[in-house]
This record gives sequence, C-alpha cells and structure tokens, in this order.
Amino acid sequence: MILRLEPRGTPQPLTVSLPADTQESSPVVSPDGRWVAYGSDQSGGRQVHVRPLAGDSESIRVSPTGGTNPRWSRDGRELLYERGREIWTATVVPDDTFRYSAPQMLLATDLLGPAGRTVTGGGTDRFVTI
Repeated sequence: MILRLEPRGTPQPLTVSLPADTQESSPVVSPDGRWVAYGSDQSGGRQVHVRPLAGDSESIRVSPTGGTNPRWSRDGRELLYERGREIWTATVVPDDTFRYSAPQMLLATDLLGPAGRTVTGGGTDRFVTI
C-alpha cells in the first residue's frame, strides 16, 4: 500500500483497481510526484508498470520482457528496473501523459540485492511505501 502524507490531514492510500489475484510490489513515486512505478503480475509474469499517482487511469507496462524493483533517476527522466541479473533503463519524456523510450539493458551484474522501500517526493508532500 502507498500512502500519501500531507503536512495536514489524514493519509489516503493509493487505490488501484486490479483483479483480486494480482500481486504488486516495490512501488516508487517519481521525483515530481506525478507517477508511481511498481512491479506487478497483472499482465502475466512479473513486469514493471507505471500509472498516475492521482486518479484511476490504466497502468502502462514499461518492461516488455519482465522486470522488478523499479527506481526513478533523481531528475525523473529515467526509469530503471531489474530483470534477473540485468539493470534496464527507459528514458522518460516529461509531459502530461507518461511517455517513454523502449527499455535498453544498461548492465549485467551479480551484485543485485534488496533495496529500501521509502521514497520522498518533491515539495511539501512526503510519500511512504509500506
């Protein structure tokens, strides 16, 4: 569950309408606070999806051949993810709609391990993943 924490008010969970047997993991909010990337098996195997943080729009599958543990670059112009022992990257085009280039393998390594799951957004908003 992702909670959006405002300076004042009650935390509200980000709700996503998916089939009951779908599993999501590793949600991470983009640096500009507009998008959330996460791992999901909603399209079959483990894939990386992106959806707007606000609203109930359909998700966009970014990883065409599998992916887990998405991470945004500091400026939000790249979305990186793991695929087995590989790190893949997709260039993100800043716009009102989510647009990205076809992912490319960045490197292969044996050093992949667990990553933290806390994310801080821009401005006065704070985002925490649980």
